Amino acid sequence: MFVQTKERAKELYTELVYDGINVDVIHAERSQLQRDNVVKSFRSGQIWVLICTELMGRGIDFKGVNLVVNYDFPPSAISYIHRIGNFDHIVGLLNDCSCNLNILFKVVRAVLAVLAKR
Repeated sequence: MFVQTKERAKELYTELVYDGINVDVIHAERSQLQRDNVVKSFRSGQIWVLICTELMGRGIDFKGVNLVVNYDFPPSAISYIHRIGNFDHIVGLLNDCSCNLNILFKVVRAVLAVLAKR
């Protein structure tokens, strides 16, 4: 999930943890070691949902990701491309129907809870 600010990342993280989702967050206030550990946990499947700020999400590529959520609209078309990955990645997402809908519904419910507070 991509967000624009650290504050929004923290807020969304809190909501998703409350709903019992295995989630973590990468933003500029985390140390490099913490970021590396989060990426390792996401790649191993210990974390199901990864929240990234715009800057922290650049250059990170994950194989087998079933869904990319733009919680905040990207500021530009280039930013959008960085978020969702290359064309081959997009085609792979469209061809892979194994997304766990239960997790997706929990994520959507948590997002709606955060929006309702505004």
